[in-house]
Amino acid sequence: DQDGVRRRDANTEEMRYALSFGGCTYSLIAQNYAITAAHCSEEPGTVGTSGAAMAAGQKEAKDVELDSLIESGMGSDFKIYKIKWTSKKYMKAQHIWTKFALKKSAVKLSVKPAKGDAVSTVGFPYDGEGKAIFSTGFLKKVGNYIVDPYSEIEGSGLFFNAGITGGNSGGPLFRASDEMLVGLTVSGDTPSHYSPSRPESSWSADENDVWNIATPIWSVYEKSQAFRKILQGGQP
Repeated sequence: DQDGVRRRDANTEEMRYALSFGGCTYSLIAQNYAITAAHCSEEPGTVGTSGAAMAAGQKEAKDVELDSLIESGMGSDFKIYKIKWTSKKYMKAQHIWTKFALKKSAVKLSVKPAKGDAVSTVGFPYDGEGKAIFSTGFLKKVGNYIVDPYSEIEGSGLFFNAGITGGNSGGPLFRASDEMLVGLTVSGDTPSHYSPSRPESSWSADENDVWNIATPIWSVYEKSQAFRKILQGGQP
């Protein structure tokens, strides 16, 4: 495996990069605002656990709640929630994303092995049994895909080969060198295994059928007035 795809348990610092609301992963873009995938089904009032609480050993903590839906979809797989914290301690310890790829030109893409930007993602996949899982890989290309299979809406996707599966959706995809948020993981099912008995080296990351998809952050920036206001320090 020359393309560097790996999955492992997240360390305590990496856990702070994401929030878990049971079915999906969320990324904090301001102290009281989180972003995830539009296809995630959680509703306002849902309580979750911050990565900061998990890092402190409180894996069952319910320290964060979805308050209200601010914006959703707009032809891309993202939605933004206002959130409420029940713990100031974990709120202050949770990682907030502050650097964003607002243009496609901000990243390097390549379908060749290990030539695109090295990226990582943290999430709570179903096969991780509630643990935060850290995955690494490379950016590949930008291409269209079916955002919503029911309406057949087509949108722009950022293809990458870090391993994700169900539960990773909405999690942060970020450049390893400078922690710039480049996308939100939204589609993928590779590797479907997370077991010492079946190591990742048993499959090839160079094949495009194991590439996964993220909503590019620049697409969110272009379409979402709420996102732009939050990045400017305002309230949507």
